[in-house]
Amino acid sequence: MGKSPIHGYKREGTPGEEASARGAGFTLIELIIAMVVGLVVLAAMFAIYSVQNRELRNEDSVVEMRQNGRAAMAMMIREITMAGYDITGTANAGITAASANSMSFTSDLNGNGATTDADETVTYTLCTINGVQSLGRAADGGSVQSVADNIQSLNFSYFDDHGVELSRPVAAPSQIHHILISLTATTDRVNPDTGRRGTYTLTTQVAPRNLVRVTALTSVSTTTYVPTSVTTVETTVAPTTSGPSTVVSTEETSVPTTIPAEGPVYNGITQTPGGHEVEKNTPVRVCVNISAFLGLSLARLYTDQGDTILMLTLGGGNYCASIPKHNNRTVHY
Repeated sequence: MGKSPIHGYKREGTPGEEASARGAGFTLIELIIAMVVGLVVLAAMFAIYSVQNRELRNEDSVVEMRQNGRAAMAMMIREITMAGYDITGTANAGITAASANSMSFTSDLNGNGATTDADETVTYTLCTINGVQSLGRAADGGSVQSVADNIQSLNFSYFDDHGVELSRPVAAPSQIHHILISLTATTDRVNPDTGRRGTYTLTTQVAPRNLVRVTALTSVSTTTYVPTSVTTVETTVAPTTSGPSTVVSTEETSVPTTIPAEGPVYNGITQTPGGHEVEKNTPVRVCVNISAFLGLSLARLYTDQGDTILMLTLGGGNYCASIPKHNNRTVHY
């Protein structure tokens, strides 16, 4: 009979196999060291993630602040530029109130001779809604609505056509020629690194094209003397040996007559290069024909970028001026 396997039999292995079996696991100390190193790496990664996430939130807040400020300023520029639009001349449109922190104006946008339709009476001011200070807009006598949140300050300065700043509130808004607007927006959260909110200030100058008036000689009257009668007296006397027999005398009398001067009239405006979009770094040349009852001594061109340009005369009532380049800006003149 063959031999049966005996229980408890121990297979003899080679020395190499025994060493491999003994090194197949980790000791407790090795496991603890590995866990500590892993935790240190995870903590470093979490710290980097936290910093990056905080910076990302701060950048998002700054981008939102700038977009908010730019959108608010663009809206005010667009509407204030149209202040006083009155194509029929019967709507009596214009700036109705002008203080340091608010401005009201009317425009006959649909040209029906009145300013009672939608968005034809507008007020811009600061307001606080739900604890957030904002740029407020009221239309057609309605309540003030927020159009841009987190607006720290809003300031209007007003100037006449000679560039002289007017006292606020302006007693006679019809004197306003251009407006300097300053707006400061803030971030919606405090920067944890500085403990303060970020701020972004925009400043621009607006010259409502419908309020611009050429004032040279418009309120001047000239006094001239026009002969009204000529009286001729003829006297005949007896002839003498020492003089003529006839003496004729002529006398002119005059009275003052006031002839009011008419305001200048401008037409035929041309722009080179034309169109609404011009390449940057390109100056724009504007020419206009101006006629006046007594003639003009000079003409100036104003822009909403603060340019005051003396126009050169080309004769025949034609005047031209070149607007300097304003890269990536919309310029109204």
